[in-house]
Amino acid sequence: MGDWIDDLERNVKDRETAQLEKDKIRVYKSKIISAKLPIFWKELNEQIDGDCAKIKERLPDKIEYHCRKEEGGANSFRLIPMKDRGPLCVLDVSLNIDGQCINVSEQHIGARYSPREQRIEISAELSENNGLLLRYRHDVYNTAQALSQDLIKRCISNKEMDG
Repeated sequence: MGDWIDDLERNVKDRETAQLEKDKIRVYKSKIISAKLPIFWKELNEQIDGDCAKIKERLPDKIEYHCRKEEGGANSFRLIPMKDRGPLCVLDVSLNIDGQCINVSEQHIGARYSPREQRIEISAELSENNGLLLRYRHDVYNTAQALSQDLIKRCISNKEMDG
C-alpha cells in the first residue's frame, strides 16, 4: 500500500496543473473576445444605420416604425423611437471591452408608465469553433444583423428585454 502522503501530494499537484490549464484557456478566450468584440461593434453600428434607413425608405408614412440612432462616441449610441405619442423605449447601447459585453440601458417613458430605467448586460463568449456569441438570458446573438433586429424592434415596440 502506497504512502497516503504521496497520494495527497499527487492530488494537490494534479489540481494545480488542472487549474493552470483552466487559467490558460480563460486568458486565451479573453484575448480572442477582446479582438473580435470591436469588429462586431462596428458591424452592429453599420447594421443599425442600414436597418433604420431601410425602414424609413420602405415605410415612409409609418413613423411609429421609425427610430433614429444618435452617436454617443466611439463606443456608444442611443436608439430613439420617432413616434410622437404613446409609451417610448429609448435604448442607450455601449460597448464595454474590458467587461467583454455590450451594455443596454432601457428608459421607458410614457403616459401609462412612470419613467423607469433598466440596465441589461449582453455578455460575450466564444462558441466551440471560436466564433463570437453574445448572450442575454435565453437569447443568443451570433450576428450583428440579429442583434440589430432585436434592438430596433424593442425600441419601436416598447418591448422590455427582461423576458
